[in-house]
Order: sequence, then structure tokens, then C-alpha cells
Amino acid sequence: RELTTLHNVEESTMKQANSERIVELERRLTEVSVAEAMLQQSARASAETASKQMQMLERDLEDVRGAHASMRQGTAEQKSILRDREQRVFVLQQQLAEEEMSAALVRIEADALRSENERLAHSREDAVRSHGEIVVRQRGEWQQRL
Repeated sequence: RELTTLHNVEESTMKQANSERIVELERRLTEVSVAEAMLQQSARASAETASKQMQMLERDLEDVRGAHASMRQGTAEQKSILRDREQRVFVLQQQLAEEEMSAALVRIEADALRSENERLAHSREDAVRSHGEIVVRQRGEWQQRL
């Protein structure tokens, strides 16, 4: 009878420890999922920003070409406008490149989080499976002792 009680206490302790591990893994899985969703939203926003900047860049480039044609008449003011716009185009191109790089980094981080999410899910399944195997094995050992 003491062996049965001891076995029950031991089994209960193991179940509690495994339950706590499962709860912790589920909590981490939820955190990773939330972070992944936030990163995906950020990536979409970055892509939209990059697209808008590209459209602005194309419009500015058309403006610059038009200004360049007008500049052939040679006023100093037109030359200044052209330089300013070319500088703006250059800055926008750099910003676009940075946004594209940022979007790529966000995608990489999202992929890493997705992998971590899958690893945690497998870890949780392994913990549950391991717990079941331990309980079955111990039950068999206790039955043999009795």
C-alpha cells in the first residue's frame, strides 16, 4: 500500500512537472506567434512604404528629366532646381534601398521565428510523448513490484 501511495505521489509530481513544462512551452509558442504576426505586419508596412517611395521616385525622375530639358535654355535658377531634384532622387533611392533591406531583414527574422515556433511545437509534442512513455513504463514497473 505504501508503494502504491509512493507511486501515486511520484506520478502526480511528474505529471505536474510535465504540465508546467507544457504550459510554459505553450506560452512561449504564443509569444513567438504574436511576434511573428507583428513582424509580418511590419514587413508589409515596409513594403508599402518602399512601393510609395518608388512611385515618388519615378515621378521625381520624370520631373528631373523635364527640368533638364528646360535647363538647356540655361538659367541659373533651373540649374539649381535640377540639382535639388537630383539630390532628392538620390536620397529617395538610398531610402528605398534601406527600406528594401529592412524588409528583407524582417522576412529573415520572421522565418527564424517561424522555425523557432515549429521547434517549440515539436518540443511540446516530444514532452507530452515522453511523459506518456514514462507513465506507462512506471505503471508497468509498479505492477511488477506489486
